[in-house]
Amino acid sequence: MAQQKVIQLPAFVTTLLAALEQRFPGCDLDAEPINGGDRGNYRVAIVTDHFREVDLMSRQKLVWAVVEKVLKRDERLHVLGILTLTPKEFEGEE
Repeated sequence: MAQQKVIQLPAFVTTLLAALEQRFPGCDLDAEPINGGDRGNYRVAIVTDHFREVDLMSRQKLVWAVVEKVLKRDERLHVLGILTLTPKEFEGEE
């Protein structure tokens, strides 16, 4: 049986995930390092029904507003991408 590598997320990522959970209660969140995390860069995914009938650009604006509110500028530079999906989009139904 292969062992899974457990990644300790930096404080700024856990702060961001907590803020997103507060802004979008019940959402599913994931954060993963990009390029093995060597440079401390992360990609975040958020799946929530809150995005139903919200266009992609508006979703991004909603989420990046949270990023800007809770992270310092130098921390924001390490969030390289945010994926915003509804549960149906995540499951490939839309």
